[in-house]
Amino acid sequence: MFKKFKSVQNLKKLKQEINFIANFGREVEYYTGIVFEVFSGKKEIARGGRYNDLLKSLGAKKNIPAVGAAINLKNL
Repeated sequence: MFKKFKSVQNLKKLKQEINFIANFGREVEYYTGIVFEVFSGKKEIARGGRYNDLLKSLGAKKNIPAVGAAINLKNL
């Protein structure tokens, strides 16, 4: 069952422990800053990071700083 929330503060209403981890050593070439994972219990529910140079490397005229994440829906 999916539960709606409008902000990170509302995650508390899920009555489930959510852990945000940003202190691990996973290196991915296109990340240029913080890299993070989000866990609920032992299940990874999201991961992402900072992409300062990615869009220019894909053909943009200038660097466009961005942060992105992928959500693992089957673990929600």
